[in-house]
Amino acid sequence: MASQRKRVQLTKKKKKWYEIYVSKEFGGSQVGESYVSEESNLIGKRLNVDMMIVSKSRNPNVRLVFEVKKVVEGKAIAEPIGYYVLSSYLKRLVRKGKSKLDISYKLKSKDGVDCVFKVFFVTKSKVQGQLSKGMKAELKKLVEGEFKKKTVSEMYDSIIGYTLQKSLKGALSKIYPLQSFEIRMFYRK
Repeated sequence: MASQRKRVQLTKKKKKWYEIYVSKEFGGSQVGESYVSEESNLIGKRLNVDMMIVSKSRNPNVRLVFEVKKVVEGKAIAEPIGYYVLSSYLKRLVRKGKSKLDISYKLKSKDGVDCVFKVFFVTKSKVQGQLSKGMKAELKKLVEGEFKKKTVSEMYDSIIGYTLQKSLKGALSKIYPLQSFEIRMFYRK
């Protein structure tokens, strides 16, 4: 007896291209497209976008992370969930005879959202124990004060506009001169 194979016809769902737009606070511009079978598959999709595309910034070393939250009339709307600076850029800032400090905080914003905030700065020359501890303590006090005053969207605005970095660098430079100051990473949990 010859065995016969049963032929099963597979049905494929037809896929479509969906455009992905950022939220209105970033101008509502298109940042990408996705090829999916259903609109519901777009929810939760993450995009890494160069900050030069979304804002008027001219820094090519900064990326924003967006996550699709809703789909309206075939258009996916993405909201910001993260900000980070490329590690290759940070490596170029560190030189011989300088001190690099990398600090991370887990904080809660004014509207109750848990956030991770990572800071990177380089001093003009080497710093020793007490001085670096003093700078870290001052930075923690300043950052906690900012988070108590601002919501997450206000924090994104101040980070992208580079106003937070300027104010923190100015305050820390009073303790010891800084060569550079960057917010290495900021994202919601």
